[in-house]
Amino acid sequence: MFDVITKHKNLLTVGGASLIFILFFVMIFFPYQTTIKTDNEIEWQRMYGGSQQDWAYSIQQTADGGFIVAGVSESIDIPGCNNHGKHDMYVLKLDSSGVIEWQQLYGGSGNDYAYVIQQTSDGGYILIGESESSDIPGCVNNGYFDAIILKLDSLGNIEWQQMYGGSDYDLVISIQQLPEDGYIVAGETRSTDISGCTNSGNADVYILKLASNGSIIWQELFGGENADRALSIQQTSDDGFIVFGSSKSMNTTCTNHGDYDYYALKLTREGAIVWEKMFGGSSREWGFSIIQTSDDGFIACGLSSSTDIPNCPSLGEWDSYLIRLNSTGSLLWQKKYGGSSSDLSYKIQSINSDFICLGGSWSKDIPGCANSGERDYYLFKIDSNGDLKWQKLYGGSKTDYASSFDHTVDGGLIIAGGSGSKNIDKVSNRGEWDIYLIKLSTHVQL
Repeated sequence: MFDVITKHKNLLTVGGASLIFILFFVMIFFPYQTTIKTDNEIEWQRMYGGSQQDWAYSIQQTADGGFIVAGVSESIDIPGCNNHGKHDMYVLKLDSSGVIEWQQLYGGSGNDYAYVIQQTSDGGYILIGESESSDIPGCVNNGYFDAIILKLDSLGNIEWQQMYGGSDYDLVISIQQLPEDGYIVAGETRSTDISGCTNSGNADVYILKLASNGSIIWQELFGGENADRALSIQQTSDDGFIVFGSSKSMNTTCTNHGDYDYYALKLTREGAIVWEKMFGGSSREWGFSIIQTSDDGFIACGLSSSTDIPNCPSLGEWDSYLIRLNSTGSLLWQKKYGGSSSDLSYKIQSINSDFICLGGSWSKDIPGCANSGERDYYLFKIDSNGDLKWQKLYGGSKTDYASSFDHTVDGGLIIAGGSGSKNIDKVSNRGEWDIYLIKLSTHVQL
């Protein structure tokens, strides 16, 4: 595929052999800050990390108006932090201006990756990812990489941490706290020995319902004879769940259009399938994010290399590909966005009756946008019919990987990812890769 998908471990590999979700493709205590006077959309932008590679996969505004950020670090010189070995899970708590309040590294002597962090109802945080470490206190690694979940208090102290999965490869990449204070979690497994579960093929969608202390209420696997992966899960208005990812299987109740397709599953509260659908063309589609819409339907985003999707002309090598579904999973519309090169979308959120999507772009010919380097953050807004309202690029002269964003209480946006650029105005990159945050004001035309 393209080399963005091989940032630290492969997000995808040729033939679909491995998915370690670098989602997204890919300082210090007083990081440099800048206010760009020539662009009143940007309130501030900052970089964080040490002298090696650091990048963010998840950001959320917290109840106090600050931000919680999670990602990965291989740096051994982050002040106040002890790198436990190889890659560690990296969490930063920031104030509303991006100043560090605290930062911590978590993990063991192996590779540990954090993909999502969310604030919980008690003011703490839930952190999820994957780990190959066998020496994390209180955790038993069942083999190779296991899914790992940490419950933190408001200051980043560990309240509990647990591993999940079997003797092969397991990870979790999406989580939501439920009204009853438990959690619904989604990811992928290749293990064939998970208690009470039957693996149908190469890799299966892995869904866990957890109690508030991390104990398993139920766990289920979904998919067919080939590779099936979930990257997004959300509780729905009927107390069930919507799951979204990709599938290469040909023996589910869905019609696979060729290679990997978008894969959507609607589940009951107990984890039974209500419906499952696939979308795409004869080449590859990788689904990343789904949300429920105000009409009880769904909108989802990802990327596509297919050139034969009906009424959905291709723009480049890879396109940002969005689909809109009704409540039963029937397709309402599908559209592609970007330029003549490769353009991707990782996360979608709703704002009023519109939607904002975040991804990355290599294209130099997106109308109204100037690509500053090899790859830039790509942000665009559409209406409920998928018609483009605006699109923007942000970054420097090298490669900048956007992975996550959130709406802020002041009507702006906060964007997180990683950057290898050294020339972003008044921002100092401290290592090979740094966590790169951009705070956008209401002038971004939300």
